[in-house]
Amino acid sequence: MHTSAASRHMPRQIQRRRFLQLAAAGAASVVLPRSVFAVPQTSAPSDLAGLASAEPLTGPLLPFRTLGEDPDGEIKAHIYGEVARQPGLMKRLKARLGADRPITLALKGLRIDLKYIPETRPALADAYRDYCREAVRHTCRMVQLPSFYKGVFVPRTANPEIATGDGVSAYVVHRLVKDYQAICEFTGSGGSVKFKVAGAIYSSHLGAVEMDVEGLPDGSYRIARRNYTIWQDYGDNFYTLLQIPVEETLHYLMGRHTDRHLLHQLHQDAVRQTAQVEEIANHWMAVEEALVGGLVAQILPALIRSQSLRLADGDIQRSAAAKAGLPQYRFRDLGLRLVESLGAQAAMQMYREDPTAFQRQLTQA
Repeated sequence: MHTSAASRHMPRQIQRRRFLQLAAAGAASVVLPRSVFAVPQTSAPSDLAGLASAEPLTGPLLPFRTLGEDPDGEIKAHIYGEVARQPGLMKRLKARLGADRPITLALKGLRIDLKYIPETRPALADAYRDYCREAVRHTCRMVQLPSFYKGVFVPRTANPEIATGDGVSAYVVHRLVKDYQAICEFTGSGGSVKFKVAGAIYSSHLGAVEMDVEGLPDGSYRIARRNYTIWQDYGDNFYTLLQIPVEETLHYLMGRHTDRHLLHQLHQDAVRQTAQVEEIANHWMAVEEALVGGLVAQILPALIRSQSLRLADGDIQRSAAAKAGLPQYRFRDLGLRLVESLGAQAAMQMYREDPTAFQRQLTQA
């Protein structure tokens, strides 16, 4: 998983769920122009199955949350990719800054505004919201842990309120948009030059749990997970849409053990460099991805059967193929085999007690 740095004493955002799946080919480069669990289910399986074949919505585009300065990994990857696709720019930079050493790019002052396209089709909105609620209940029941959600909501207004206090709010939206601006500083042997960039992309993170690692003035660290998660119902793979609430719920439940171990390692090793923090965090996120991927494979089939849902031919294979090759999923296949071998409860117990024991068995699987 690509992570991004922030100056010391500022939060460093690390996205635990970097990609659930690419929402659509090239989606990340497309430039844009209250309910609670106790509510009875009002939708039918046929409504839910229609999600993957529904025509995408293009508006309205509403503000969700202003993140301000935020080292968003998806936006950084997008900007770096755009630069790489402009060889003419690099040629001009080398002529200006010198060609005797590689030109480096640093992003500074990256600011993000989250916006969203609401799911305004009542039948589809109700169907996916109801499914997500049942997926949360099912997942928590299977892992024998209580739910931590305040609710699953379908917002349709600007700047929906995010409840404070304990618990997590899940928001079902049709599409998530990241509006950004940043300074690109190119440096070579002959000096540096700065450009201001701005734009917006559709986020390809269909579901995400984000973790902040904050360096404190005394040299210690604090790790916290954000109290909201955004689940997009956009995509042409039904299986991927069904995974989202199960997978993200497991990341919250199992992530607390990752965070505890990561915090211990950062303090024990007296890690001070941003690059080291990112390297260690990336490794443990990949280990957690392996555990969660294995658990999803054990938990989701029973949920699909209980809801009388039918998958299209190849949905599972295409969903897996979308993850292949992404660094955060480098242990995924090992995790599938290990969790199947140990059993879901034994795998979770091992991870709760000692994530390094799970890691050792993972690499030996």
